[in-house]
Amino acid sequence: MHLNCEKCKDNNPEMNLTDITNNTECTWIQWIRKEFTFEKGIGRKITTTKKYVKESIKGTFSELNSFSKLNSEMFLADLRAFRQHFFNINHQHKNIEKLLITYYPMKQL
Repeated sequence: MHLNCEKCKDNNPEMNLTDITNNTECTWIQWIRKEFTFEKGIGRKITTTKKYVKESIKGTFSELNSFSKLNSEMFLADLRAFRQHFFNINHQHKNIEKLLITYYPMKQL
C-alpha cells in the first residue's frame, strides 16, 4: 500500500457537493501559524515563538470554497499520506502479533 499499484494508486473519493448551498455552515481543520509566549530559563525570560497548530475553523461553504482548489489538493495529499500510514500501522501490528504467537505459542492473544 505504498501507492505503487497502477490500478488503485490514483483512486480518490468523488466529492458530490450538489446538496450544499453557499450559506451552509461547515467546520474544517487547517494548519495555522500562531504566536506563543512563554517563560524560559532560570531568569524566567519571556520568549515568543511561532508554531503551526491544527485549528478547527467554522464558516460557510462559500468561505471554504474560496480555497477549493487548494483545499481539494491538500485533502487528497492528506488522504494519500493517511492511507499509507494506516497500511503501515496495520502491517506492523500483524507482524508483531505473529512474532508474539511464535515466541509465546501457549498464550492466545
